[in-house]
Amino acid sequence: MQESFERKNFFAKLFDLSFKDFITPSVVSVLYVGGIIVIGIASIAEAYSIGSLFSHVAARTRDGEDLAKMACTIVLSPCIFFPSLIALRIWLELFVALVRIAQNTTDMNRLLSERPMVMGGVQAPMEAESPPADLLERARWLHERGRSDEAILVLKEKVTVEPNSIQAHDLMAVLYEQKRDYQGLLQVLNKLTALDPSNVKYMEHMARVMKLAQGDKGNH
Repeated sequence: MQESFERKNFFAKLFDLSFKDFITPSVVSVLYVGGIIVIGIASIAEAYSIGSLFSHVAARTRDGEDLAKMACTIVLSPCIFFPSLIALRIWLELFVALVRIAQNTTDMNRLLSERPMVMGGVQAPMEAESPPADLLERARWLHERGRSDEAILVLKEKVTVEPNSIQAHDLMAVLYEQKRDYQGLLQVLNKLTALDPSNVKYMEHMARVMKLAQGDKGNH
């Protein structure tokens, strides 16, 4: 699903004084690589410094001092490097997680602000991506979205399963009338009259439709 707002490029985010967009996810990998390099150099330097201190105790000769420095550098460098790298990784992950939470919150606020408002200032519910499972509700769902032909097909399926469903026939009559399909409308009204003989509105509606159908034929 395409979002309703476009992501800004890196420099637009960098100079965004409102801080509505974040550059951290884009640069965190670069920061991490830089951190690895800095920690590596610092670990070697620190281990070498410690080796220099031990060299005065370990040996009196120049060769002994160099050997002690090398041994301390090899042994101590990983001991300094890996804990520091783990600490950096944890810190960056926590920071990125906070930034992503903030970004998601901002995105959601933007999305909600674009949703239509109904009476009382309450935001209208977001449209379901898939139609309802119930056939009658699905037909209504399609009708509300202007998909009348599909709604009629669903209603035909509904009355095949439930031939005495007055609600399904009522909605089908509305759809046929909107399409000016008087032949289909008369068939549905005839069925409604058989289902509910006491309802004179169906008979009156049928009489009006027959006049409209005759007038429509006369025009052609």
